[in-house]
Amino acid sequence: MKFSCEFNDIEYFFTTEIGPDTNDKYHLFLSGTKLTKYQNNEMKFHTLTINAKYEGQELNYFITGIPLSLDEEEQMEELEDFFEAKEIFEKIEDAFELLLSERKAPPWGLKEYK
Repeated sequence: MKFSCEFNDIEYFFTTEIGPDTNDKYHLFLSGTKLTKYQNNEMKFHTLTINAKYEGQELNYFITGIPLSLDEEEQMEELEDFFEAKEIFEKIEDAFELLLSERKAPPWGLKEYK
């Protein structure tokens, strides 16, 4: 599935693809409803590709092993929850801030943070 959006002046382009089958140990981390959906072949582990563009710069991210429904409407809701839980947009905004800043060191490496 492919989709895009703009958030805080950053253009995002997303692609989800069914990833390789995972080892059984990862199924232990699924909730009861997700495990049932997985066993009924209604859910698979996906790879999410994110392409973010801001002020002529571009960042690419690949996140693997995300359990998502095969139904696209459900998948959108699950991705929204995933983005909020993992603070995806905030992390990408921070990455652009570092990329475009004049600082030579990341903020945690500066004297004022010690």
